[in-house]
Amino acid sequence: MKKRIAFTLVIISATCAYFWLSTADSKQSHTAFNTKAQESTTNATIANSKAPKKTFTPTPAPKPIEDLEQCKSVLKDSRNSKMQRQKEYLDQADAALKHGANFDEVTRALIAAGVDWQAWESWRKQVQLRTALSRNFDILQDFVFQKYESPQNTSNNSQVMEELDVNLATLQAMADGSKPVVNGLSNFNLDTLYRISLEYPKFRKQLNENPVASLLVERATELVANVPPELLNDAQLSPVNMLVAELLSMGKTEAATLLMQKYPKSFSNESMFVSPIQKQVLKHFQTFPSASQDAVIMEQLIAASGLDGQTKYLTQHSLLSNDVNLDSLKAQGITVSVSPWSTIPTNDLTIQLSASDSAQMDEYQQALVDACQSPRKWLAERSFSVSQWNEFEESDFVKMVKASAEYNACSNSKKVSGNQLRQRAYNILINQNKTLAQIKQLELDNLYLPEISDAERSALGLALTQLGSREGFSNEAIINKLAAANLTPNPQHSEAFSAYVGKEVMTLWLKQFTQLSAADALGLANTIAKYGDIAQYQLVEPYLDISSNAIDPLYSHLASIPYMHRIPVYHHVPKDQAGPFLTYLMNNGAQVQSHHLRQMMKWQIEAPEQYQALTTIYPELTVTQPDEYFAVRCD
Repeated sequence: MKKRIAFTLVIISATCAYFWLSTADSKQSHTAFNTKAQESTTNATIANSKAPKKTFTPTPAPKPIEDLEQCKSVLKDSRNSKMQRQKEYLDQADAALKHGANFDEVTRALIAAGVDWQAWESWRKQVQLRTALSRNFDILQDFVFQKYESPQNTSNNSQVMEELDVNLATLQAMADGSKPVVNGLSNFNLDTLYRISLEYPKFRKQLNENPVASLLVERATELVANVPPELLNDAQLSPVNMLVAELLSMGKTEAATLLMQKYPKSFSNESMFVSPIQKQVLKHFQTFPSASQDAVIMEQLIAASGLDGQTKYLTQHSLLSNDVNLDSLKAQGITVSVSPWSTIPTNDLTIQLSASDSAQMDEYQQALVDACQSPRKWLAERSFSVSQWNEFEESDFVKMVKASAEYNACSNSKKVSGNQLRQRAYNILINQNKTLAQIKQLELDNLYLPEISDAERSALGLALTQLGSREGFSNEAIINKLAAANLTPNPQHSEAFSAYVGKEVMTLWLKQFTQLSAADALGLANTIAKYGDIAQYQLVEPYLDISSNAIDPLYSHLASIPYMHRIPVYHHVPKDQAGPFLTYLMNNGAQVQSHHLRQMMKWQIEAPEQYQALTTIYPELTVTQPDEYFAVRCD
């Protein structure tokens, strides 16, 4: 057979997948599981009362940096030096692997050398995929074209064949090391290769029909029946990974578990690091809280994915609201053998990496870097979560923290972000026995709503409002249709509205809220203040009654100021000027309190130019007692 090489994937469904994911598998059959009732797993109570308390000793505030331009230059040189060192470390890591070093041991050496987690995680993915391709590239190539050129495949056309050629050429280059691995990027996706080669559309169609779990597993088994065992049992190349990931993203907990149990080799992970599919399982529990309500299924999915044995380490991105939050999973009663990668031991290494002198900074340069970074380090030394602050013994400073608006707000914060709620809403919509056209037409009779929370119900109402508005429905028609389906957004769930600030969807409903409690109004006002929309703020302003020690719109807006220029309405505002929303607040009686000044202290260090501009316009925002700074993270 003629070898053809290729891969440029046009992922037509990528955008749709984001908006049309699905939830709900409480409707699925549980016949394949032991139906014996079991109590949900709960967290072991930690005896904090017996643990010795830490002592928090505040250090004096650093002096403001006088020469900002010098610091910018010094830190730029430091970043360049670090990039050079990291490249040298990664080259040494490749060499160590060629000489038979253990993959995880080399990774630990990279961590000990200070390589950024994004860099070593990307390196690991490259090594793993390249190793798999070097073993099985010819088998993969033969399978793709045998499957695609078979008489049963009715989608054969020259354009797709050309895509396969290009995409397999990319694979070939990755396998022989002449091209970096770019798995997961828009121009290369192994899953899409299988979507072209297998009868995937039929599986997806059936998935959208919400069948019982056993039927989905049967269809998935038929789909991969002719896949060579070398591919099927390769954890890096198996198409079963794609199918399980699809099931998890659609909320099909039971079906995903059954499929993982059926093909255990496809999910084998002997590494100490969490694999992509294992991370998908963790995200599944986070995205679909109902998945943990059946203890039997939950435990079997954890076991099938290998998250119940030896501890594995997880990379997390603290800035991504949809990334895995281990604390949140523990709060749900989900017990997995997973720890943050930052806890990986590196004191017993057998491999040492070193950088050349040219990649190192001399003592004088390093002293300048340390001086420029010291203010930010000082901020970090005073920033803890509620639980971390609780670990400190009582002192005047800790008492001040616990009496603050920030501590009180984080103690009562809602754990789900607006983006997560919006995603859950679309997950629910895709799981309906209705076509996309019917959903867009707001045909909301007999919706399948499996034990959704009130916040999810509000998010669903807002998502449907947006769809109906795009289809040309009048505001009155949208309001009536959602009211009939009991999906009217509730102002109590301000987090659900955060994805719609500045949009007509939110304005429509704010105008309907003719009676708001002070608490609901404050929640909505704080949400709006983060994005600085004056018109929407004025709709809730009449209902505000802000206490003297509460997170208020001024604080919420100040916390967002360095990022405001990413918002279209602020693009035209020079950075040395106050934006219109801050001006509106300050001109309408906003009272500057201690928690506002703590936020300004942060910007004095992290965004000094904007701090200087704002305090010139509003001297009352000037920090006068920097030693009283602290921060409370709402983890």
